[in-house]
Amino acid sequence: MSLSSNAETTCAPSAGHIRVQLEFDRDGAVSAVAVENHRPKNIGGLFTGLSPEQALERIPKLFLLCSQAQQVAAVGAIAKQKQLEPSAQFQRVCGERCALEWLKEHSWQLWQMERELFGEQFAMQPSLDLTRLLLKHLHQPALTLAMLNATELQPLDETLWPAVSQKLAQLFGMAPAEFLALSWPGLVDWSHNQSPYAQLLQALLADEVKTFGANEALSTTDETGAMLRQQHPLLQQAKKQLGASIATRTLARLLELASVCIEPHIAAAKTQGRAEASRGALNHKIRLDRQGVITDYQLDAPTDRLFRPGGLVEQALLGQKLPQGDVKWVRLLVWAIDPCVEFSVHTKHKNKN
Repeated sequence: MSLSSNAETTCAPSAGHIRVQLEFDRDGAVSAVAVENHRPKNIGGLFTGLSPEQALERIPKLFLLCSQAQQVAAVGAIAKQKQLEPSAQFQRVCGERCALEWLKEHSWQLWQMERELFGEQFAMQPSLDLTRLLLKHLHQPALTLAMLNATELQPLDETLWPAVSQKLAQLFGMAPAEFLALSWPGLVDWSHNQSPYAQLLQALLADEVKTFGANEALSTTDETGAMLRQQHPLLQQAKKQLGASIATRTLARLLELASVCIEPHIAAAKTQGRAEASRGALNHKIRLDRQGVITDYQLDAPTDRLFRPGGLVEQALLGQKLPQGDVKWVRLLVWAIDPCVEFSVHTKHKNKN
C-alpha cells in the first residue's frame, strides 16, 4: 500500500463540497469511512417569501448541475400545489431537456474517468464534440408556469437525436442501438476494441478491479439512478456476476446513454414535483399561503441521500482493498455512483509492523 498517512486527492472543491475520509487497516482494507457533507443546507429556505414565479427564476441560477431536472421538479411541485395540469407538449419538452442533461452529465463523467485512467488528452475531440452539441441545445429559456399550456412551445428538432447518436457512435465504436443489442459474450468481445468507451470498460473489467465497490451488505434503498432505472439484460447479468461494482455501475451508465438518445422520453418525469436527474430522482415540495406566497420549500437530492452517514457511498467503500493500492479508484467509484458531485478524498493508513 503506497498511501501516506495523510494522502489527499481533491476534485474541484466548491461551496457544495463533500469530504470523504478513509481509514485503512494493516491489511490495506478500508476499515472506516467518514463523510462530511458541506453542501449548502436548507436551500429551500431561499425561496420562502417568494412567489412561485420568482422561485422559478432563481432555480437555474442556483443549480448549475442538474439544472434542467431541478427546474422540472420545481415547476411540477408548484403546478401540483396550484392544481395546474401541464400539457402533453410541456411534458415532452421537459423530458427532452432532462434527456439531454443525462447525456451531458453521463458522458462528461465517463470522460473524466477515462482521463484519470488514460491521460488528460484521451478521447478529447469526440468527447468535446458531443459536449458542445449537447450544450448548444441545452441553452434554453428557463421553465415558467406560463409554459404549462403554451401552444407555441416547441419540442427539440427531431434531427438532434440522430446527430447525438452519431457523436456517441464515435465513443462506443458502434451505433448505440448496436451496443444495446450485444449479448454478454458480445459485450466482452466489444470491450477489447479500441473505442474510448470499450477501453474504459475493459480497464474496469480487470480482475483486481471488476468487483471493486461491490458489497454483499450494500443497501439499494438510496439507489434511484441508472442502476435502478436500467433493466437491460446486460446489466442484470453484470449484477449477478460482479455485484454493484464500479464496472457494473459504469455499464449501467453506458446503457442509459445508448438508450436515452434513442428514446429520450425515458427521462420524462412521471410524478409532479419529481424529476429524473442523471444521478437519480430529485423531489421538490412546496407550501403556499392564501396570497400564493411560498411558506415552505423542501428539496430532496440524490447526492444527500447517497452521501449520508451509513449511506450507499460509505457502504460501497467499507472493507474494500484499493486496486494497485491507488486512491484514484476511490474517485472513480464515487464518480460511478454520482456523476454530479464535487468531493475530496482523504486517507489514513495504519502501516504494517
